[in-house]
Amino acid sequence: MNSTIKINGKKRMTAASTVVELLKAEKIDVEAKFVAIAINGSVVSRRNWPNAEIKPGDDVEIVSPAPGG
Repeated sequence: MNSTIKINGKKRMTAASTVVELLKAEKIDVEAKFVAIAINGSVVSRRNWPNAEIKPGDDVEIVSPAPGG
């Protein structure tokens, strides 16, 4: 079931129900070392990603280094 959430400030539709599913849907490597996730302003530790639920209306921030410099 698709729900509307915010990802880095932009409204998006997603079928993801966990952080891991969301990262895969966004084509972000779950094993990447320099990725941080916050849901509604609370940082989610990496060990909790598989069980951290994404709910309709959530505000998700995905932070990772940008290529370049």
